[in-house]
Amino acid sequence: MNPDIIVSLTTWSKRIASPTLSKMLFRLLIQQDTTVNYKVVLVLSEEEFGKNYELPESVSLWLKEPKFEVLWTYENTRALKKLDPVMEKYPDIPVITTDDDILFKRDAIEKLYNAYIKYPKDIQGAMCNNFKGVLMVWGVRIFPPHSLADIPTEYFKKYFKCLQDDEWNGIRARVKGTKLKTCEYNPIEDIRYGEQNSAIQKEYIKFNFKNALRTFYNLIDFEFWLIVADRPVDINLYVSQLELHLNSVQDPAIRKLIVDDIQKADMFMNNDVVDTEYFILFKDDNTDSLNKRVRNLINNLASCGLIASQTSNDDLRMILDNFLNGGTTFSDRTVITE
Repeated sequence: MNPDIIVSLTTWSKRIASPTLSKMLFRLLIQQDTTVNYKVVLVLSEEEFGKNYELPESVSLWLKEPKFEVLWTYENTRALKKLDPVMEKYPDIPVITTDDDILFKRDAIEKLYNAYIKYPKDIQGAMCNNFKGVLMVWGVRIFPPHSLADIPTEYFKKYFKCLQDDEWNGIRARVKGTKLKTCEYNPIEDIRYGEQNSAIQKEYIKFNFKNALRTFYNLIDFEFWLIVADRPVDINLYVSQLELHLNSVQDPAIRKLIVDDIQKADMFMNNDVVDTEYFILFKDDNTDSLNKRVRNLINNLASCGLIASQTSNDDLRMILDNFLNGGTTFSDRTVITE
């Protein structure tokens, strides 16, 4: 019996025996809380591995699982091969594509299948954005059957060098007339990329941060003012401490490190470096309500990974200096500039 949905991925020679892939397969095949009839397909290229390649035990042990399949294809089209060969073999079944180092949540397949049922004609992804004029989905993706135009792969190899599969799929979706959208459910529990500067990882982090900020904004149910102010960085005390420390040590290596820090501090002060700070101001006559709102703002910003605190008298004085006094510091009363 054909599955209701397929989870497809690929890997390469340097990662096929990695613990990360093994853990991912275990989560997909054993630890999913779902009633959905699904299959996991690992696509490998004979062009990369060779015809007589022997699978590592961490992969071959899963072949006894009825819902696991290793699909061999000859041509190595890199990331694209986790989609096209699978759609060719199973043309009427939706395909979820993922990467070999993304750990799914335990309810991921159940929720992703429900997302497909809700939007059966749309391509969905963990992230959906416009890149160089092409709308595309990133991260974990859901491709409905027959959602991509049949364009020869030679164009992908010629113009995209077998590297930019998301852009290629975005173009094929546009030609086909298929809509692309952000999936309402985030299936990713953990993401571990071998390359520290992975563009996908950066996009994933930005996506989660934007979502967290959007949630924070939607939780504010009162009128407020957002003020952005530059506060001069005062590090004179820090420089004085460095100079005292410099006079107390004799080791040339340590002295060089201290001198480097002093030079960096001088560069900051000579270039008028400032901290950009954001202030959320609101009015409330009820003290209890005011304190509750402040606590909620601080806690909700913390959930976005941002540090916040209640404004101090010095903060408010700095805001007055910046916005009401034309940058002129006051001591006892406010003087509005003409």
